[in-house]
Amino acid sequence: MRAGDFMIHTWETTMSFLKFRLSTDELVALHKDVETFTGGKPIGQPVQLPEYPKTTTVGDELLFGYEIDEAFVQAFPRWQSKLER
Repeated sequence: MRAGDFMIHTWETTMSFLKFRLSTDELVALHKDVETFTGGKPIGQPVQLPEYPKTTTVGDELLFGYEIDEAFVQAFPRWQSKLER
């Protein structure tokens, strides 16, 4: 490479729409972990998803989704039990 040359890096990620069943407090904690995982990079807000059927609501937990790299769950395994498949 010569002075003034630059390289463009492309990062390959496996983005998925991951769904989590969370309480409000867990949603706040998940959002902080997502920010940590992305290195503080701006991300979209979680999306609250409708329940089908409505009887699937467990206590005060609701269904939320994030579009994020699938590696997030390996990096923060405590969220695996909250994943909806």
